[in-house]
Amino acid sequence: MTDNDPAHRTVREAAEYIAALTQELATLAARNKLDMLGYLLEMACVEARDMANRETETRRAGRRGARSVEAP
Repeated sequence: MTDNDPAHRTVREAAEYIAALTQELATLAARNKLDMLGYLLEMACVEARDMANRETETRRAGRRGARSVEAP
């Protein structure tokens, strides 16, 4: 295994990688008139992007929460 192995990525990186791959596959399916397969791949791409965005927002919220410590 190498450092580029998708299994060793963060959740966000893995989701972005999956989004990129499924987008390419959806395009390939569409070019070949594989409509249902293209649709399913596009939905997988959308879900992966949403997961990446949620992970990014979760991390940002966590950092903001850690910084905003109130005085007693």
